[in-house]
Amino acid sequence: MDALSIIKTGANIIDDPAILSQVLDDFVKIPGKKILIHGGGHIATRIGAKMGITSEYVNGRRITDEATLELVTMVYGGLVNRNLVAALQQRGEHALGLT
Repeated sequence: MDALSIIKTGANIIDDPAILSQVLDDFVKIPGKKILIHGGGHIATRIGAKMGITSEYVNGRRITDEATLELVTMVYGGLVNRNLVAALQQRGEHALGLT
């Protein structure tokens, strides 16, 4: 059976282009099957503020009401996911984004 590598990145990596580039370069070098799970909370917070959606946090965790759920779905499943897929494809990786 082939090994499967699962890598999780958080918002701090997604928000820093230099670190993100290095993480993606390293990800591409991992042999075999792999999955990249990403965050993007800071981007969602910034876009939400532009849309008049204020993020509420309790103990560092975002409270997800209906408007916030729509926001994070758009940002994580759209903007962040598509940008990561494109960046991986530019590196020659056969990438597919799922939500």
